[in-house]
Formats: sequence, C-alpha cells, structure tokens
Amino acid sequence: MDGTLQEQTDSPPSSDGTGDFVAQSDGETPQEVEGAVSGGTGKLPPPQVPHGEADHPAMDDHFEDIAKHHVVEVAGDDSVGRKLVVFYCSRLPPSNTYSQDRLLGFMKFTLDQYVESDYSLVIFWYGLTKQNRPSFKWLVQAYNELERKYKKNLKALYLVHPSNTVKLLWGFFKHIVSSKFVRKVHYVAFLQDLIAELRTDRIEIPQIVKEHNDREIVRRKRTETTNFYAPSSPPPPTQQFGVSLQFIKEKNRGHPLPRVVRETVDYLTKNGLDKEGIFRRCPKAETVKEVQSIYNNGGVIDYSLYPDTHIHALILKTFFRELPEPIMTFDLYDIIINLKELKNEEERILACRELVCNKLPIENYVVLRHAMELLHNVAENNAVNKMTAQNLSIVFGPNLVWSRDATALHSLASLGSVNTFAYTLISGFNEIFTKEVEIADPPADGPTGGVSTGDGTVTDAPKYTAMKLPGAIEEGEVLKGDVKLPQEGDQSREELQNGDGDKVLGTASEGLGNLVDFGT
Repeated sequence: MDGTLQEQTDSPPSSDGTGDFVAQSDGETPQEVEGAVSGGTGKLPPPQVPHGEADHPAMDDHFEDIAKHHVVEVAGDDSVGRKLVVFYCSRLPPSNTYSQDRLLGFMKFTLDQYVESDYSLVIFWYGLTKQNRPSFKWLVQAYNELERKYKKNLKALYLVHPSNTVKLLWGFFKHIVSSKFVRKVHYVAFLQDLIAELRTDRIEIPQIVKEHNDREIVRRKRTETTNFYAPSSPPPPTQQFGVSLQFIKEKNRGHPLPRVVRETVDYLTKNGLDKEGIFRRCPKAETVKEVQSIYNNGGVIDYSLYPDTHIHALILKTFFRELPEPIMTFDLYDIIINLKELKNEEERILACRELVCNKLPIENYVVLRHAMELLHNVAENNAVNKMTAQNLSIVFGPNLVWSRDATALHSLASLGSVNTFAYTLISGFNEIFTKEVEIADPPADGPTGGVSTGDGTVTDAPKYTAMKLPGAIEEGEVLKGDVKLPQEGDQSREELQNGDGDKVLGTASEGLGNLVDFGT
C-alpha cells in the first residue's frame, strides 16, 4: 500500500463537513468512550438494539426510505475484482429525520448480497455535520451487529478524508478490535490516491468531496488536481487489457477471439469446473498483475507457475471489466436495465436472445458466447463448486454491463437488473446463443500473425460466417408480453452478411417498461 494512503498527519478539523462521532451532539467525551467498552476488557459491549420493525423487516422490505438518499451504493469491482461498496457521509440526512436502526438494517441488507465474496468498502468521511452524524453509540452498535460474516470477506476498508477525531477514535479502537481487521483499514488523504489504488473510474464522487479535496491539495501544497487520469502512451500490439475488441481483432489478423479469453476459458474448462468458489475468491493482486503483464507483453503463460484456478478466473473477469466499452455495448444498457420487467423466464430468454443474437456486433457475440458457455458449465456443476447461476451472475454481471455514465451503476435496483440479465444468459445459454458463427483457428504465431491453414502455411484470417440455427428468433416473430420485434420497414433493422453474401436480418427490441423484481 502506498504510504500516502496511510498518512497519519493531523490537520485542523474543518467546521464545514468533517463532523465526527463525538460528544458535540451526544454529550460524550473521549474519556467516556472507554466507558462504552465493557470494563476495559478489550471487548465491545453487547449491542442494545430496540426490538422494533427495523430488527425484523418484512421479506420484501428493500429499505426504500433509506435507499433514496443513496448513502450506500455498489460501484462495481475494484482493481482485483472485489465488489466495491461505497458509503457517503455527505448524503446522510439530518439525524432526526430517519431511523438510525433502519440505516444499519439497510447496510446489512446491502452487504448480505456480497458478503459471501471478497469485497472492499470505501467511506467518504467528508460531509458529516452536527446535524447528520450518527451517535458514537450507533457506531459501537454497528460494529457489534456486523457480525463475523460481514468482516471475514472484507479485504480493505478505505477511510477517505478522515478527520482528526476519527483518527483519534481509531487509535483507541485498533487496540480493541482484531489485528486482522486493523490491517484492513487504510487512511486516504487525497482522491488521487484512492483512484490510483482501486484503478476504477466508476466511483461517484460528490462535488462537495471534490471541492474539499482541492482545498486539501492547496493546503498541503500538492500539485495534483482532480483531473485524476493522465494521458497514456499508445498500447503495444500485444495488449489484451484495457483496449477495444476492435483493436485486438486488428492486431490479431482479423481473429475476433482475444488470446486471453481463449486461453483462460480453455484452462478453466479443464481445471476449474470442480473448484469450489470459482469466480468468487480473489487471489493476491500482485499475482494477477503479473499475469496481466505477461499477456499484455505477448508472453506465454507458464501454468505450472500459476496453478491457482482463481487467478485465471479473475483474469477473465478483469478482461471484461477493463474493456473501454462493455461487451454488451453502451447502446443496450437501458434495454438491459428494463429486462427485469419481464417476470416470465421464457419472455426474458426470448428478449435476451434478441439482444445477443441480433443487436450485438459479431465480435462481441463471439467473445460473450465463449465466456458464457464456461459460466453455464460452471453452474451446471454447482453441486461440487457451490457456484449457481445466481451466484455467478452476482460476481460476473457488472463486468458485462455498465452505463456510458460510468457512475450510473450504483443503485441496488439497477445492479439487480444487471444481475438478472447475467443470470438469464448463464441459465438459458443453450436457448439464447443460437446464432452459429464460424471462425478460423487462432493465429499460429501470436497476436500479429496469421491463421494456420494446417499445411504449414499461414494466411490472413478469413471472414467468419453468421447464420441462424433452428429456434432462433425469426423476422416479425412476436414475443410474449410487451416485447416484440419490429416488422418489415422498421428503421432499426440491421443486415449482416455471411460468407456467401447472403443477408441475415437483425432487429431491435422495443421498450421493455419499468423495473420489477423477479424471484431468482
């Protein structure tokens, strides 16, 4: 971890947004903090939780009264594929306008969806005031109620712009909590350090936090600004991560399947179908970066040096996550978000087949199909690996779909829609991926080579053929519900040509209505 992330330098407390969990509003003093701990034994006291409706929410309680403030959000994955949960203190409403027990319930409701996998937590501390800060007693209660299952898979906790009092309190707390938990906590003094550490631009940063960051830069005489990303040099022709599918195809002599996808899928098909928790666990970040570097530089992966299947599962997720445009494209985002409107599984399969077979570029279809076939096979073996289609959709879905607005995938509703879409692709693979695409063997001499003809010669990759198999959606076919394909003359129709010059028609789905949950 960069030393800047753990900077302990104290600064004068700000009066305009760096409120603390301290006595100003609750009558507690730092000396009384110790009184909140059971007799100085090093253990926090049993939580005093009111036995109200917040403790026993109804099964369909999604905490809309708290969720509307967007205090807790999910920002996709971090740099090593862990789910990234974000807490915004600046969005807390006045403490007398909401139930703090409900806030804790909503936090647990959010984390419950991800605690079975590794995850990271970012807390933007700036924005707490006397009016909106929870009490210290609530903080103690939260620590106690967030039982071991919430703490075990928490791999990193980033406190962004922590105040002096927070540092003081943590200095006391770290002697009470476990040493393992202490090692997970990192101070972040500047937003630039957070972005560099997590390597993600999908965290929504409130404007008042950016402005505070700029003031801190000036005060501490740093030269950076909130323009977090410097222009990078052109990627080498062997680059696999962070470049477009079109770039890879061009450098691959026209072959649409990236080498990293082909090799990782092959390896996992042979070695990972029985691996418990495949795609859920995250190996060491340094190891993943090593493998990425080998791929980007055109090197050969020695699997004897990297035998852990979790490494290659994360490499596959990382490839999709780092695409400049999601594999499902920006244009299909709104339709995918609304697919949850379709409550019937058959309707969802038909709608997904229309999107995948008729609206995706061929290159995207080839890559997506290759990966989804693997995930389908993993799900089919869930009795051994414990990874059902639903589990896989949660860990893989956000890597397939995101908005052109990189911060849009935050609400649990939109994230649920993405997961529903991924679940349908995985569970309904055989019914959805019905378009047959014939592609040549991959280039024999690496990303810049040609295609082996089998007789020792190498030629440019031939064009691939696209055609529909029996059972694919036909022109003018009407789907159940409100989803139907455009008829003859619709301006959204597309034409694809197969290798013989024959036309294959593709059409676009019409509006899919509003968001509705379905039981998966």
